[in-house]
Formats: sequence, C-alpha cells, structure tokens
Amino acid sequence: MVVTPESAMVHTCALGMQELYVRRLGAAVYFSARIEPLLHVDESMLHPDEQAWASIICLGYPLGEATPFAEVRRMGAATAWRAAAGKLERRAFAPRYLDAEAEGRLGPSDMSALLRDKMPRAPRLGSVHSTLSGGWDSRLLAGLLARSGRRTRAWTTSADDGRDDDLELAGPVARALRMRHKSVVPADQAWLQDVREVGQRVQYQASMHTWLMPLARRLHRARGPLVDGLAGDVLLKSLFVTPEVVDSRTPAALRARLWESLSRGRVSLPGMFAPETAARLEGLSRESFDEVSGHLDGHPAAATLSVLLSRTMRGVAISPMLLFAPECDVHLPFVDPQVLTAALQVPAHSKMGGGYYRELLDVAVGSEVGQLPSTNDPRPKRPFGYRRQASAQAVSWMAATIDNDDAVRRMIGPKMRAALETPAGNERLRSQSGLLAMLQAVTMFAVWRSVYASRLTHEVPLLSTTP
Repeated sequence: MVVTPESAMVHTCALGMQELYVRRLGAAVYFSARIEPLLHVDESMLHPDEQAWASIICLGYPLGEATPFAEVRRMGAATAWRAAAGKLERRAFAPRYLDAEAEGRLGPSDMSALLRDKMPRAPRLGSVHSTLSGGWDSRLLAGLLARSGRRTRAWTTSADDGRDDDLELAGPVARALRMRHKSVVPADQAWLQDVREVGQRVQYQASMHTWLMPLARRLHRARGPLVDGLAGDVLLKSLFVTPEVVDSRTPAALRARLWESLSRGRVSLPGMFAPETAARLEGLSRESFDEVSGHLDGHPAAATLSVLLSRTMRGVAISPMLLFAPECDVHLPFVDPQVLTAALQVPAHSKMGGGYYRELLDVAVGSEVGQLPSTNDPRPKRPFGYRRQASAQAVSWMAATIDNDDAVRRMIGPKMRAALETPAGNERLRSQSGLLAMLQAVTMFAVWRSVYASRLTHEVPLLSTTP
C-alpha cells in the first residue's frame, strides 16, 4: 500500500501472486489478505460466482479475479486501486516481462548462475529446506543449494497418485547430492482427516492439494527458509505449450487448445455430469480463460504466459502460498523478476521436449545428478496402488456430502450417482484420476455451500439442472 498526502493506492505484483482480495461497497473498497474478513463488512446475502466455480470444477482453480463469492474479487496481476481527490479508480500497469523478447537463447550457464544468485542464505542455526520430488525443478534448486555449500535438507512426500514415483526417485537424487533427506509418508486416512482443514486454508479455491498437508505440517516446525520450484516447468520446459499450441493459426485457436490441455477433458467424461451441466461448466470456464489470456494475443510468449497466469498462479501456487506459508519463509526462485524475464527470452521451441532443461541440469548440478531417472522420463505402466484420497472411507464421505445437498447432487450424472452407491462404482473412482478429481471438486463445492449456508442466496444458475 502506498500512501501520500494526496492519495492512497493498494496494488499487487506483476504476476498477481499475492493473496489480496477486495470488496467494493458504495464509495469504499475494502481489502484483505483473506476472503473471510470481507464477508463480514456488512450482513447482506452473498452470491456464488458461477464462473469461478465452473473453472474450479473444470480446471481445478478459479481464473483471473474470480473467487467463490461474486462480491469478493482477487486483485489481478499488475492492477491497483487508487483513491485521490474524493475519487476511486482502478488502475493497471504493464509488467516488464511483457517486453521480454526471445531474440537469443540465454545459455544454460547464465541461467544456472542467475538461479544460484536467488538462493536464500542458510541461517546461523538451522538449514535451508527444499522440497524434492521426482521432477526437474526441485532437483535443479536442491542441486544449486547443495553445490553452494549451504546446509540443506530435502523433503519428499507421497503424491497419493497410486504410483509414488516421487518417493522412489527423490532418494537417489538426495544421495547423489550428499544432502540430508526426509521422506514424509502420510497415514492411510490422512487425506480424509485433512481435507476439511485444507479447504479452509485454501479458501475453497482448489481441491487438489490435500495430499501435501502432512508435509506442510512437518515443514511448519522446521527452522530456516524453504525453497520451492514453483513455475520452473512452465518457464524452462514449456509445460502444456506444445508445437501444436504455438503454431495455432489464430489467437482464439491457441487459447482453445490451451484450455483443452489444462482441463484434460475431465468435465466431458461420460456420466460425470448431467449433459446440460457439463456444457454450462465448460462454456463458463472457457469464457473466463479467454478473458484472462486474451490481452496476451500476439505476444511471442502468449502460450507460456497464459499457463503461468492461470494454472501456475491461481492453482499450483496455492501449495507454497497457503499450505507452506505463512508458517514457512517460502522462496520461489523461478518467479523472481530477473529469472522470469530471462526464461521468457529463451525461445519456446528450444525448451519443448526438455532439451534445454537437460543442458541446464548438466551445467548446474552435473550430469551424474541431472541424468538420474525422473518423472519427466518415460515410466513403465504399473497398476495403481493404494490411494488415500480414493479409500472406501474417503469416497463414502464424498458421496454423503454430495447427497446432503440436493442441488449439488443434481449436477451429477446418473452413472456417477450409481457409482457412488456401489462398491464396483467406488473401485472405478479409485482407478480413474479424472473422475476422482471432478468428484473432489464437486464435493468441495458442497462443503463450501454448507459452511456458508446462512449467508448464501438460493439462486445458483450453475445448478439449474433437471432433477
């Protein structure tokens, strides 16, 4: 917030990472780092934001300035509210990263040095902590920390995906780096025990992070800064940005292909939703995505920035920002302004397929570590193992939660309703990640409606389905 004798202005960062929410009432704008306080500045009834919920269900997170409540907005990237001379105005500014041009390839050595300079110092007592999965982002950052001589401890947990590749692949990396390493394996019923608390922490804006809560609690007790690899895969490996996306003939075609890639077609899975509900969810979410990314039309890095400003900032960033923080001092080197600009200067085609990233790993951490197996390499197909989020108890709780809300229950298609009521149907949910993700999002919607039942209006167009 900037206050001068003439004016007052509250603004966000260039990526909109900050959890900053506003509610406008009359001539005033109230702002808060959480949604909840803004609900109580008056006693009026509140309305669900159907576009927010459509994207939460289709993609896993809201888009742009949407929140679960129509009355509360999240301040978007590079925006501000300014009050001066009795007037209130909304402003926007052009982030410097929009001027980054992929004129030449920034060498892996230069990128490695830039990232190394962004690492936090180890405290006098304690260590620098680093999340370590089976992927490349955390490996790169952990390797840079280890090579710098900082006291470092790496942390790994189960992704609860029935495969646990992270637990298998992170150990050899930590040993090769001679780094202290701790694997946190949640209890069998951890997901069911944590899902309500996580919903409150993330303000019911994403249902995909519950598996991280046991690790988050352990990190809350650790002393020292925590380094997380948020956005590395998008900026340096062009995640979701395929040749087909980049070579789209029109900006509208590019946005359509990106949305389809991000949604993974889950909303259209047979039997998941009543047909009219599926069509409305998809239409509202696509409209939101167009609004968020449309201003990037024609930019050389439009595809990368669209993913960054949608999935990364509104979905993935929830884990470091709302589960690890505020208890942890979280550092996110990949979204440092200098790193972001440098990454955008590397042509997208040279990053696709991981070629550039492999060179960067070899330079930054050595080929011995860089070429260890990772989740970016082809993995043999294996049957799904136990999944905490798909246990019989977890599925039974989700089914009961949905069944207790008649309006939400009517969103679900007949086949899915039957699946929730039979052991064979439950087994299908446990083995199909797409259906399970949709079920969890709809369950969170039902929980949210229950928590705020006394304040919400009964008019929910999104739920106007045929019984």
